[in-house]
Amino acid sequence: MLPVMPLDGATCIQVLSSERVWNYYKHIQPCLYVTGAGLLFTGLLSKYIVWATQSLLSALPSGVIHG
Repeated sequence: MLPVMPLDGATCIQVLSSERVWNYYKHIQPCLYVTGAGLLFTGLLSKYIVWATQSLLSALPSGVIHG
């Protein structure tokens, strides 16, 4: 989940954070759009997603996922 406003990650941040943190997050939200677009177009976002996926899958016990 990406912590960008229309996606679910932003809702998780809102629920789990204090009001002060949430207000700061709303303040920097426009910068996150630009940063996310830059990471997407340079290909760095896909590297992060692959790393996160591999890390999560390696944490599972063997035999949970067939393939």
